[in-house]
Amino acid sequence: MENKSDAHIIITLIITFSVSLFGILWISGTLLGVWDRFWYGIIRKLFCKYFIYKYMDTDNLTPVSKRRLTLVKKKTLFLDMDETLLTSVMIKEDGTPPSTKKCRSKYVPCDFEFLLQDDTRVKVYKRPFLDYFLDRVSEWYNIIIFTAGTEAYATPILDYLDGGRNILTRRLFRDSCVNVYGFNAKFVSLVCPDMANVILLDNSISECSFNVNNAIPITDYVIGDWDTELLKKLPFLDALRFVQDVRSILKRCKVLNAPSSFIEL
Repeated sequence: MENKSDAHIIITLIITFSVSLFGILWISGTLLGVWDRFWYGIIRKLFCKYFIYKYMDTDNLTPVSKRRLTLVKKKTLFLDMDETLLTSVMIKEDGTPPSTKKCRSKYVPCDFEFLLQDDTRVKVYKRPFLDYFLDRVSEWYNIIIFTAGTEAYATPILDYLDGGRNILTRRLFRDSCVNVYGFNAKFVSLVCPDMANVILLDNSISECSFNVNNAIPITDYVIGDWDTELLKKLPFLDALRFVQDVRSILKRCKVLNAPSSFIEL
């Protein structure tokens, strides 16, 4: 009888402990979800909107700087889209969450979503300070979006980003890329032969390598990151518009190698 009583007590303790542990984990998960929603949905958006540091809202150029701009050509800035300006995820029919490599938390609210023709849901997450970045660089450069994405996929996103400002009207899609052993390579020289006045901003080192001396690499944007990479690029991009040949500066900043046979394509 005593053995049965002891076994009953042990089983009761195990069940009680398991239920308590489950309750604690459930409460913790719920609180964590609430915190994530509060952090990403409110705090992070306020940070991006009212962050104290922003680059100059106006140029305030000296007469010498204004004179300099009349002596050099206005340059063209090619902007990659995915993982550079934003990151998007495609939601499968079974609701499978996005990869953790792309997203820090499943509670990060998307900025825009739409359906493709095959009913795949696409959720778009803008890189912090993207709108501010586009407003500034569109005043300095001729902007061309160059994405390896398809036109059907990229057009709704770019229309949303443009927001009626007419600053993202020049767009190149996958059909403008060159197939290099299965890789969709962007050769900006095929679009703008005047390479002294062309810059590419891209997260892909491969794409930057195909445009040696004209590319500025940027890190991948991971959804939910406390990211200021676009702000950091503004002073450099501001300075580059004054030079006679961007290659004289960019070739000093990095070493990007690409097989000559690729460059000659």
